[in-house]
Amino acid sequence: MKASVCTGYGSPDNIQIQEVPRPAPGPDEVLVRVHATTVSSADDRILRASPPLIRVAYGLRKPRKAIFGSSFSGLVEQVGAEVTRFAAGDRVFGTTDTKLGTHAEYMKIKEDGLIFPLPEGIEFEQAACIPFGFSTALFFLRKAKVGSGQKVLVVGAAGALGSAGVQLARHFGASVVGVCGQDDKDLVESLGAAETMDYRSVASKDYGSDYDVVFDTAGKIPIGQVKALLNQGGRYVSAVHISPPRVLKGLWVSLASGRKVSGGISVEKKDDLDLLAGLVAAGEIEPVIGEGFEFAEIAQAYGLFREGRRTGNTLVRP
Repeated sequence: MKASVCTGYGSPDNIQIQEVPRPAPGPDEVLVRVHATTVSSADDRILRASPPLIRVAYGLRKPRKAIFGSSFSGLVEQVGAEVTRFAAGDRVFGTTDTKLGTHAEYMKIKEDGLIFPLPEGIEFEQAACIPFGFSTALFFLRKAKVGSGQKVLVVGAAGALGSAGVQLARHFGASVVGVCGQDDKDLVESLGAAETMDYRSVASKDYGSDYDVVFDTAGKIPIGQVKALLNQGGRYVSAVHISPPRVLKGLWVSLASGRKVSGGISVEKKDDLDLLAGLVAAGEIEPVIGEGFEFAEIAQAYGLFREGRRTGNTLVRP
């Protein structure tokens, strides 16, 4: 089978399409023919080995898990002898989380892993965008305790996490202000933002004040500005709040100001993915798909992250 193989950290040029053996499912595993997957900011961080602790988790000199990708949708190709929940031909979606391996024509996953029947009415392309964007945004918005009547600022509101964050915050009853590029203003407002600001012309110190929650999807806001943005008891959450300097500064703000700064690594949960799939099927939320790439072009998908010009999820069709 064909797979996208990372030959070393650094450049998207190190992402190459190679022939590799097709995985064989074990007794409790499901083999999936992948119809759609995504290249996410998490994949790009592994490629760049940023932060450097990535090398501790994935390999010092080059990635031990050379096939990246965590989200998938497709058709069950084969099941192990002990599998009872799925059968060949079933439409499925899910995530391998930190195990990776979905940037390939075929991938395998344990039956009791994060694999789900794909509800009717959801296309493969939509389903592949549920695990990373929506589930990560849901994790951090819950961490921030977003609720009805709150005022929420979403920074990076047009990206995979941000576009999901805008929709979910509105679903929870919050009023949303989105920070995005001018070209994405109409999109972000169509997702439910009451107001947008152009990050190119408005400095982060001028994003306003008295927010209950700031969801900073890319870690762009200096921690020193967080206090001025939030009301007393407000919460700042970031999906990339993992570098030691930011964590230490955030801890100081949390201890000294009455505001809470937090981040960390999101945890994928079965109940959450079930919930999100139901909301997509009901038309209450919708994955935003930006550029799509054929499998042979996957290195170009990584290039979008270096250029900083992504809108929504970056889709790949193996």
